[in-house]
Formats: sequence, structure tokens, C-alpha cells
Amino acid sequence: MPSFAQVSIALFAFTALVSAAPTETSRQSDGGIRLNQIAAGYSVKSGHVALAQALQKYKLPVPEKVAARAAADLQKGSVTTTPQENDIDYLTPVTIGRNTLNLDIDTGSSDLWVLSTKSPKDLSSGHKLYNPSTGKLVKGATWSIFYADFSFAEGIVYTDKVSVGGVAASKQAVEVAIQASGSFVSNKPSSGLLGLAFSQGNTIQPVSMPTFFDSIRDSLPQKLFAVDLKYHAPGTYDFGFIDSTKYKGEITWTKVWTNELGPWGFNAGGVSVGSAKVGTEKIGRAIADTGTSLLLTTDDAASTYWKAVKSAKNDGDGWEFNCTEKLPKFNVEIEGTTFTIPGKYMNYALDSDTGKCYGGIQGGAGQESIFGDVFLKAVYAIFENKGKSDGSSARLGFAKQV
Repeated sequence: MPSFAQVSIALFAFTALVSAAPTETSRQSDGGIRLNQIAAGYSVKSGHVALAQALQKYKLPVPEKVAARAAADLQKGSVTTTPQENDIDYLTPVTIGRNTLNLDIDTGSSDLWVLSTKSPKDLSSGHKLYNPSTGKLVKGATWSIFYADFSFAEGIVYTDKVSVGGVAASKQAVEVAIQASGSFVSNKPSSGLLGLAFSQGNTIQPVSMPTFFDSIRDSLPQKLFAVDLKYHAPGTYDFGFIDSTKYKGEITWTKVWTNELGPWGFNAGGVSVGSAKVGTEKIGRAIADTGTSLLLTTDDAASTYWKAVKSAKNDGDGWEFNCTEKLPKFNVEIEGTTFTIPGKYMNYALDSDTGKCYGGIQGGAGQESIFGDVFLKAVYAIFENKGKSDGSSARLGFAKQV
């Protein structure tokens, strides 16, 4: 069996397209902007691929067994399958120049990259494309990314107008893919990615350039964006305002830490399962990342959860369980407030080889847990930065979803 790194892995893999009505981007009465996600396609999900993606994205070691299973899953990814409800991909429309593209929004990335009319046909075929004739080439600027799943892309840089609703960055850096691993975006309705991490993580060389959020911050009523992801439903990204109808109780604020990769980091407290009280042992450093599917945490925290699931087992390639078993809720404390993830969110995907279901919470995070969509679908999350673009005065807010 080939190694995971030897397989040309699609960053956006296993997708059968479905039609979707266009979404409206709405301007709020206070000047903020709401971006509504759309149901853009079906993805055949692999827990092993998702785990490998999360580990590699943050430069963590990928266990040999996880790598082998992920490679095998990707090799059979072209087999026709029947789409299931929990396999729907949700994307967000963004206008670049004269073109409106459906993009993934990723708070764990600092790059805005797209497929364009200059991209190779094997990458761009079937996708909505950006035409850089409206932009200006940044001479000498290049970019390259080794993404979460070992796929690779590189290209050139333009500046162009990037807008969401009535808010626009007139000279935003737009990274155009010129070369990439063969299946970098195979069969995916997405035309690229809009990164909302801090600007120091931007990969443009020789000089990095600001992210879209940093470019528009000063034009927003409030220097923040709010994320309201949903379980089996489209969510929203709100720029410049907090919607009090989307959460209950108070917002819990916590100070942000970051590093050279630009993540929105925070500190998480203890955990518990079901109705048990939260323990005193803290998770510690964590990252809020809409671009990661799973909740990737410490081995101890993951084991605490799966020990409460009778059928759960980890043979070295991740926690799996009998799909018919009812899963308990998972609780995590942040700044003294307990947030609860419903048990059903912990069922990430079916493993067709074993007939088991792959868990939405996994270990292996090392020093920094990755709070991906499994967690973010349970909260209303606010990403605020009133100060420098390096995140030194930023904060995160979490509230319980309505």
C-alpha cells in the first residue's frame, strides 16, 4: 500500500455536485455584513483523512496507521456513492473582481487563494473561475502551500477588489494557483479558500500581505466577525456585528494567543462526559479553526470521552464505535463557562471498511488542541481584533447557540 504522502490527495475530495440556489449576502442596519453559507455539494467523508489533515495542518506527526488508512480511503474515493445528509458541503460566495466564487472560509489559514483562468485545466475544469484581467499582477510575488492533506499548490499573486455585500477591500492580495498536485481540488464545487487567521501566517513571498479581515477591519462598525456554524444545515459569517438572536446567555470572552502560523488561539479548561462535573485537569492551549472538521485534542481528553462509550475502540488509526450506540455529550470549560457538544456531533463518518463510525473527537493534538467544526457547530463564536494585525490585543468570544 502506498504511503499517505505518496498519494496525490484532494484538498477537496470525494464530491458529487448538487444544485443549490444562490444565497443573498445581506447588509445589516448597523452597517455589518452577513454571509450565508450555501449547500454546494456532497462529500464522501473519511475520518482517517480528516484526522491526517488536522495533524499535518499544524505540523504534528501523522501515525503510520492513520496515514495508511487515509491513503487507502483516498484511492477508493472515486467510487460512486449515495450522498447522505451529513455529507453536504457548505460554502460561502465571495466576489473577486467581476467573478463570484464559492469559497471555503478558514479561520486557521491566512491565505486567500483561488482557481483562475490561468490555472491548469486539470485543476480548474468544472469550477467557477477568477479572471485576473480585472486585477494587477504583483511582480515577483509568489506563494506556496503544503496543505493539511499533503497536497501542494503554488502560484502568483494579483491585487483586486474583493467584496462581500457592501464591504470591499479594493487592493486585496489574491493568490492564483498555477501549479498543484494533480487532484488538489478534484470534483469539488469550491473554487478556493478565504483565510481569516492573522496576517503573519500569510505565505506570500518575499513579503507577506494582509488577510481580507485585516484589510476591511477599519471599515466595519465593530472590528470583528462572528461564526454561526450549524449541524446538518448552512450557517453564517457575520462581519462587523454581533447578532444577539443567535445565542443565549452571556458571551464568554477569552484572550487570544497566536504564533507565526497566525491561529486564533485560546486556553481551554477541564472536560467531562455526560452529566459529570468538569474535571480539574485543563486541556490548555487550543485553536478555533473552521477549516478543521474534527475536535483534535489531548490523548487524555479524547480517552476520557471514549471510555464512556461501550463499543469505542482505537487500534492506532483513531477512535471508532458501533454506529447504533448512542453517544454522550462532551463538556469543555472556557473561562469558567461550560460549553456542551451534543453526542450526535461526535459521529463524524462511517468507516466502510469496518462498518464502524469514526469519532468526531480524536487525540494526538500534542501541546495545542484544534477546536474544529465539531466544537464550533455547538457555539456562537466571535473573533475580535481591535488592535494590531498580529493579534496581540485580540480576543475570542463564545456563547451557547440558540
